[in-house]
Amino acid sequence: MLEKLRDNFDDMLVYKDLQKSAFFSALSLPSFLRDWLLKRYSNEEGEYDVERLTAFVNKYLPTRDQWQELQDRLMNN
Repeated sequence: MLEKLRDNFDDMLVYKDLQKSAFFSALSLPSFLRDWLLKRYSNEEGEYDVERLTAFVNKYLPTRDQWQELQDRLMNN
């Protein structure tokens, strides 16, 4: 079955192992962003590089406090 998926939908295939994705539950990311990150940082077996993924998230994605600050600034200005 996995081979059929790879043959027909390789560009869209995202591996989601719920036991391995505990990392993402702490981030509270929207599902589309989680899928994009998984696709970007996982290999053909669905394993992803946690260090590179964490570095990307820490560098480019705002924290909850930063989001709240941004929302407050937008609402007040």
